[in-house]
Amino acid sequence: MSKVYFGGMPTEPDVKKLLAAFPDIQEGDEIAHEDIERVIGHKREDNRYRAVVAAWRKRLLNDENQDLGAVSGIGFKCLAPDERISRSVDGFQSGTRKQLRSVRRAQLVRTDDPILTAKQDGMRRYGLALADQAAKMMKEIEPPKPQAQMPRLVPRTGTH
Repeated sequence: MSKVYFGGMPTEPDVKKLLAAFPDIQEGDEIAHEDIERVIGHKREDNRYRAVVAAWRKRLLNDENQDLGAVSGIGFKCLAPDERISRSVDGFQSGTRKQLRSVRRAQLVRTDDPILTAKQDGMRRYGLALADQAAKMMKEIEPPKPQAQMPRLVPRTGTH
């Protein structure tokens, strides 16, 4: 089934160029903005660049299960599983915080309107349930913090 097309330039031709230019992306590989600009012929400041790169990243994620994360000032990096999980947890936490800010914002409204008061009450109950569940879930899914490893001691051979 084809997708409905509403105008503008399709990204597919440029996405194919990127797939051909970077056929074997591996975890840890970095791709510079300059290399992408050279392939598609658009500067990173252009809306076209952003549209094509977003479509390319989505294609890699959906078809190849490769996640390209943005690296500030450089370009993109193919994320390893631990980086993908960490970014997912960060995104989940960020979304939860955003929802809780909305709940708090709704509670600040002063009103005598019974309909709005009922909506505020619903938001308050939703916020309490969300905060409780989010706290429990984050304890369960939060990845362990990196630990500095001590150098391995190698036993000496010989006698003292």
